[in-house]
Amino acid sequence: MKSLFLILAVVSTLRISAEVGVLNEPPRSIPSTLESPKDMVAPKGLAIDLRDRNAVVTFYNDVYLSGVSLDAGWTGNNGNCTPGTTTDAYIEATRVRINYYRAMAGLPTGIQMDPALNAQCQEAALMMSSESRLSHSPPPTWSCFTAAGALAASRSNLTLGDAGPDAIDVYMEDPGAGNRAAGHRRWILDPGQTVMGTGSVTGNGAREANALWVINGGSDSGVSQPVAWPPIGFFPKRILVSRWSYSHPQADFSSATVQMTVDGIPVTLTQNPVQNGFGDNTLVWEPRTDRLTPGQDVVYHIEISGMRVGGMEIPVSYTSTAIDLVLIDIGEGEGEGEGEGEGEGEGEGEGEGEAGCVLTIDLLKNDAKSAIANLFLVGLTLITMAGLGHRQKNVGR
Repeated sequence: MKSLFLILAVVSTLRISAEVGVLNEPPRSIPSTLESPKDMVAPKGLAIDLRDRNAVVTFYNDVYLSGVSLDAGWTGNNGNCTPGTTTDAYIEATRVRINYYRAMAGLPTGIQMDPALNAQCQEAALMMSSESRLSHSPPPTWSCFTAAGALAASRSNLTLGDAGPDAIDVYMEDPGAGNRAAGHRRWILDPGQTVMGTGSVTGNGAREANALWVINGGSDSGVSQPVAWPPIGFFPKRILVSRWSYSHPQADFSSATVQMTVDGIPVTLTQNPVQNGFGDNTLVWEPRTDRLTPGQDVVYHIEISGMRVGGMEIPVSYTSTAIDLVLIDIGEGEGEGEGEGEGEGEGEGEGEGEAGCVLTIDLLKNDAKSAIANLFLVGLTLITMAGLGHRQKNVGR
């Protein structure tokens, strides 16, 4: 069956950059591996085959979007220094967001949240929110200071301006001049991680804040493998970051260089100084991403040379493809098309008639203007499909 793909411009989503602190704890020792990167399929737990474009879109709709716009239900208060709690569902959504990113990176996805660490992180988040600044070593003079909160601050990723699942997005982006090593991301994508803790302050007039316990939170799974971010294979443009990274256990990147191409054309990039001490040793670079054209997938080819492990030079070569989530698949055939699943379906049938079609739209963190733009896009899509004699089958969340 032939398929006609009608690509629409991606709806812009509003995102407010949060302040992000720096990490100052050493990583755990992880055995080295000499394996070269491959197309990865996440092991047990959440699993996604990054070679399958449709599976990546469905995974985004079903897993990533499951944590959008949840009410945190925070019961605390900055005024009287009550750390309070958030709902179990909000903590679970934060855990799922972490495991989503780990699955996309081909890592084990069994991260669990320790209630005792959650409680300490809640105190740390309250301190950051009350002071409206970040510190991994908060002094006793800080408002709402507690020893438990200070300990959590020293072991945690910290952010102001976002909480819960949104804070995980900020850590993965790792913006700001002080985060050129992408240390927050490296802790989240540390292959051996199994136990974390999270605390969030949001609502009740407080400034949003999050603490995510990532250092020595519990058992080490012993997993050791290279990690690329953005990942090897297909990934949604929605999670594209300005700082790319490639980690390898005990690798020496001091003489390494990275090159990127799109359609054989070199991509201008800045290679950041190597900074060890945040999870596995990592090479970080910042490419220009102005080649991202709405309505098109972009295929990046990455080559890393000069990486040494155990005195042996290991060349690295892989491809990452940023995919557009606004896509209508109009099947041409006979009979009425059928589609199943949330945000993903297929048109098929025999005999002349209507063909199935799928519309998947990225509807994240929208303000009123963005919501209007989304409605306009949906309306335009319906008009377009009506003009083509087709019907809409499914709208992704």
